[in-house]
Amino acid sequence: MIMERRAEEGESVRSSVRNKGGVAEFISCDVSRPRDIAETVRKTITLYGGVNTSSNNAGIGGPETFPYETQAQWDYVIEVNLNGVFEMCNRIWPTMVKGGGGTIVNMSLGTVVTGFSPFLKRTQAVSLQPGIL
Repeated sequence: MIMERRAEEGESVRSSVRNKGGVAEFISCDVSRPRDIAETVRKTITLYGGVNTSSNNAGIGGPETFPYETQAQWDYVIEVNLNGVFEMCNRIWPTMVKGGGGTIVNMSLGTVVTGFSPFLKRTQAVSLQPGIL
């Protein structure tokens, strides 16, 4: 199941997988919205009977750099980068347990383990990533 908030990109990935002989479906999902996550997981379980693997790779940086970002911008980054991961894991966990196990891969920025890059100026993206690890 391909979950992406941008329909054009999600459909493109689905087509690419199918063109190579794979099986793929696409559902539009904005991980900053718990209701989207709940509905997407419900549809996935209905279609496939459960979830045994999840790769949580959604992540953003705000449009501004510190100290120019607004509280709303900061909050949105937290919704996507931390709360989205929590909500997705929380929703898929019961079906994984019921199915006998599974794998969850939570992606993070490499700067978390390698140190700050002078090229990465979106401090909120870097500061939140250890929360995923």
